[in-house]
Amino acid sequence: MPKAHNQVPKVPSNIKIQPSTFSSISPADKGKFLPAALQWLEFGFNVIPLVPGTKRTAVGWSAWLNDLSEDSIKDHWAKHPDHELGLIADEKILVLDADTPESVAALYQLEKSFDINPTLTVTTNKGVHHYYLRAADTFAKTDSHSSADHPERLDVKTGRGNGQGRSMVVLPPSPGKIIDIDEADGIDELVEIDQGFIDAVFRHNGREEPRQQVKTAIHPSTLSVPTSSANARKIKDVLKHISSDCGYHDWFTVLAAIYHTFDGSEEGFVIADGWSSRGANYCGSDEIRTMWESFSSYNGIPITFGTLCKMAKDNGADISEIALDDADKFKTVDTVTVEATEKVTTHDELSKFSLNGLSSEYEKKMLADVFVLGKLALLGQWTVIYAQFNTGKTLLTLHFLMEAVNAKSIDAKNVFYINADDNHVGLTEKLKIAEEYGFHMIAPGHRGYKAKDLLPTLRSLATKGKARNVIIILDTLKKFADLMDKSMLREFGEVIRMFISQGGTIIALAHVNKKRDADGKAIYAGTSDIIDDADCVYVLDTLDEAGGIKTVEFENKKNRGRVASRAAYSYIIEDDISYLELLSSITPVDDIAASDLRAVSAEKAANDAAPIGIIKDCIRDGVNSKMKMAAEASERSGVSKRAVLQTIERFTGDDPAQHHWNFKVVAHGAKQFHILELP
Repeated sequence: MPKAHNQVPKVPSNIKIQPSTFSSISPADKGKFLPAALQWLEFGFNVIPLVPGTKRTAVGWSAWLNDLSEDSIKDHWAKHPDHELGLIADEKILVLDADTPESVAALYQLEKSFDINPTLTVTTNKGVHHYYLRAADTFAKTDSHSSADHPERLDVKTGRGNGQGRSMVVLPPSPGKIIDIDEADGIDELVEIDQGFIDAVFRHNGREEPRQQVKTAIHPSTLSVPTSSANARKIKDVLKHISSDCGYHDWFTVLAAIYHTFDGSEEGFVIADGWSSRGANYCGSDEIRTMWESFSSYNGIPITFGTLCKMAKDNGADISEIALDDADKFKTVDTVTVEATEKVTTHDELSKFSLNGLSSEYEKKMLADVFVLGKLALLGQWTVIYAQFNTGKTLLTLHFLMEAVNAKSIDAKNVFYINADDNHVGLTEKLKIAEEYGFHMIAPGHRGYKAKDLLPTLRSLATKGKARNVIIILDTLKKFADLMDKSMLREFGEVIRMFISQGGTIIALAHVNKKRDADGKAIYAGTSDIIDDADCVYVLDTLDEAGGIKTVEFENKKNRGRVASRAAYSYIIEDDISYLELLSSITPVDDIAASDLRAVSAEKAANDAAPIGIIKDCIRDGVNSKMKMAAEASERSGVSKRAVLQTIERFTGDDPAQHHWNFKVVAHGAKQFHILELP
């Protein structure tokens, strides 16, 4: 696990970094910025000095970065030891800034979705900064948001490439910045992120996925513009209603509109730079100058003064009071995105289906952990219970449903019990119970219902958004699916999963094979497809049957939730007892009693297995017909001939994993046994 600490990597241990305001830093503590700047430079970061107590750089970006070195850092901090530290984030790295509880939670959820474990994180006074290394051929851009309007969104700090669109991040040991996770010794050891993760962040932020665009600038238009003196007044009036802390897209639009209005003049640049400087992400005049000059090469649709008026109006400004004489001369246009010739390398044909960034919406649709059957089946899952006939799977399922309805854990009207494995008497008994408790009883062959209607019904409920909280019990599974047909089971599983993913619940009762495995345990019937696809699987088996009481136990084989690993129950098996009385007799069996019964059962199974070795010896000795084997093995082991015959039958088959021998038919129909060898 990452370790938490309060020091910048490699900074001398006597330099402590504690959250504080700048005014609380003593003169002695101010000396920590120089060694920290050198260490961040060695790490691979483009460090830059900040004016104390602000987020403004103390120098121009381009000139500083062009001359960045140990000497330039030493020279600067020798003159200004109190200057704090910033990072100029370019296209190599990306920093996510979460400054609300909602955005912090969203950040960790996004990282979990992509199995990302950052190697450098910083705790801030408001939240966290997570640092990443961008993979080759990825594209991203700086993006910021109002925490008041969108508390769940994440600010993105990065660069677009070729020195464009860079952003500034405040680094520790600047006040309020404390390193949390420190597992990277250099920029190359930051965790790498791909385009899929970047796209997910932008989708979460309500933005379009970032893609490379051609350089945009404003071509001089034939549209008339206000006079120079009017320009400054009207632009400044409009800009009062547009925050400099808007996202990158809006910031770019504002600068482009100013450039067009002033035809790229120095007067326009001063206004653009002044407006930008009011924002927390202001990157310095040099960076604004670079963007300003890049507009000269644009030949597309212009972004005009009218666009600024529309932006201000959207923010509540009264445009009739601003630029009244001239606003109607300008055409409002949307910014135009032109795809670059070279597109980002990504799996676009798959990423368009990605759900990443929607976790908050999906979380609202999540079902709480509500148990439908005892502690065995959860709402919103597909649970399968395998059992031999007459073990009590239907009896116990109805018992659990009655308990859940009484406890108001589930709404009875949402429960549909499809009884496809009963005679008329049994159906009538269970129908009375359903009527009393308020859940629905459905039976194939009655009122026009057919088992083949199941999948179309589930598909319809899922696609129409009506599956949520609907609970369907299938008794038994083989009536709805051929458990040996893998092709059919594939479609069956897909439809069930569609229903489950929309909040539905399926509980399927199924049979086990007649033969047991080598340890005497019950084996599910059919292929493994059902177990592979289901969320939760139990095998119900008999632990004990004596004195008119049967004790059975559910053993979990697969789970996706906090369900019970085992659960035992007992019930009366006397003759002439009604079904309601049978239901009323069900009693939970505590873990200790169940464990004792399992031990007895295991001992019995061991005793049953004792003749196995002797039977094999008989086969090796040439005693290989069934009745002769039984007689000889009985005499050698002291076990009754009947018990030996049962052992022979139980372990006869062609699967070495669960059988010990098999036979072939020879002359006169005799069965000649041979030992199976493990592959």
